[in-house]
Amino acid sequence: MNIIRPLSKALFVAVAVLGTVHTAVGGLPYNRAALTGLDELGVPVIKIFDPEDPDCWFEALLKGIPSGEPSSVKVRYNVDGVLEYLVTFNSGNAVKVPFDDFIVQCPEKKQAGMRPRSGPSPSPTPIVIQTSNDADSLAVSCDGRFAVVVGSTFFSQTNTPVSLVDLNANKEVASVPYPDRLGDFAAIGDDEQTVLVCLQDQTGGGAPPSVRRLTLDGNNGTLTDAGAELAFNSSDFLTHVAIAPSSHTGVALVQRFPGGTTDVVSFTLPDLTMRDFVTLAGAIGSSFAFNCDGDKLYVRSGSQALEPDVIEGFDFDPITGSIGNTAFLTISNISVFYGARYGDPLTISPDGTLIIAAEENEDGRLPEARMSLWDAVTGTFVDAFTSPDVPPRLVAAVACCALGPTPSPTPSPTATPTPCTGRCGPTPRPRPSPHSRPTLP
Repeated sequence: MNIIRPLSKALFVAVAVLGTVHTAVGGLPYNRAALTGLDELGVPVIKIFDPEDPDCWFEALLKGIPSGEPSSVKVRYNVDGVLEYLVTFNSGNAVKVPFDDFIVQCPEKKQAGMRPRSGPSPSPTPIVIQTSNDADSLAVSCDGRFAVVVGSTFFSQTNTPVSLVDLNANKEVASVPYPDRLGDFAAIGDDEQTVLVCLQDQTGGGAPPSVRRLTLDGNNGTLTDAGAELAFNSSDFLTHVAIAPSSHTGVALVQRFPGGTTDVVSFTLPDLTMRDFVTLAGAIGSSFAFNCDGDKLYVRSGSQALEPDVIEGFDFDPITGSIGNTAFLTISNISVFYGARYGDPLTISPDGTLIIAAEENEDGRLPEARMSLWDAVTGTFVDAFTSPDVPPRLVAAVACCALGPTPSPTPSPTATPTPCTGRCGPTPRPRPSPHSRPTLP
């Protein structure tokens, strides 16, 4: 698992005053993000950082869990209104790590009330939830109650189920079978009912890749196929799907063969009718992220070879699905992402001001591995969280809809977050000023 960094100065003050990290976590800094990756011993690690205070972070080593590499990371609020970090492993498990299991790492400064570092990071006993697929990826509902977990079962059976996990009960409660298909990505809309999954052919029989719509019933804890599908060409490869804020439209990353390009394709909901597309600068699209208003779509692409990755920003209409023909923002020379195509090496801060991307530096393009931050409007480099001990591969931020329409800056530590219904977006805050230290390339 990869790491996420520090909390804001305000949070640290709350820790000092209130005496517990658990209490302080109720005051969520908008821009906190999570990274996951493997350390030098191959142990999964999660780090939590805040772009406004990148000198400190929270960290948890995940030892003793079932084997397998981290395949995705997400963030949710539990029933007590406290953050938990969720990681899937391609061995077929979803793992929950409560925020209280993280330890503060602050090598260059001391903060009153913070737990000091005394030896290696603690190894919490995470909650492991077995799933009936390989758990390649997951999506979490806005209220944090459910996760939809997808993954192939290529080496064990020909029936690939899409699993519904009750995150409060820590168990799989439903599944939908898709015989001879591979499921590798899922999304849940902010209406908390619409679920989309990417399905690929598993048998080599030429079945076209498709986006399939399902329905989540939170009251009864059920997941059912809605009978709607958007199929692409048999030669295409489908890797990602997302639902825009307001749940009227969605987008998918579709790699085209033999052309060797990737398109972002938009479609309407609930009918899954294709509406628009744009071709990316890189041959292989690896991830995308919407801002909370849904009118900006950021996409990362590359070649997974020697050429650097590129992040592009496109105007988007979340009601009609219209995509701007030309990117309003382009960020080049990003360290190559070599991970699985259903990974998430890109996210955006919930306040919409920062693009956050993992740069693992396996191509040696940078002085060291880092999590990089850019201005989401201008593309200007802002800062970086360096992580040479655990090269960050995957990244996640708190979902816009999990914050509710108008999150309080200091909610009660036991309050349940207001669920989002329809379009939602927190009040933007000013972008953090760059730190007065050498600018990284």
